[in-house]
Amino acid sequence: ASGGEEAAPPPPPPPAGPAGGGGGETVEEHREKGGDLATDISYQWLRFFLHDDAELARIGDEYSSGRMLSGEIKAELVKCLVPLVAQHQQARALVTDDVVKTFMTPRPLVGASAES
Repeated sequence: ASGGEEAAPPPPPPPAGPAGGGGGETVEEHREKGGDLATDISYQWLRFFLHDDAELARIGDEYSSGRMLSGEIKAELVKCLVPLVAQHQQARALVTDDVVKTFMTPRPLVGASAES
């Protein structure tokens, strides 16, 4: 700090308990009991977005046994989602006003009868 002012202390770390997850209240509890795959949000998202069943099974086993902590399963989810979001951003960048106008223009359905 400048001017003789003392810097404020850093904020305390967040609690070790589950933040929308199935981990234990403390690291020790999580290591002992493991994570609850049925209630852990990160694991549920991985079930949807991770296409490698063997890797999902490995992560589930590691987390439910307590060998993997909540922060580590969240990191696995980030590894899975970052490429997906980047791909979406690249595709979105290609959408122009003309593409939107073409997409949104009403047109007859192919194969629809005139009587419908």
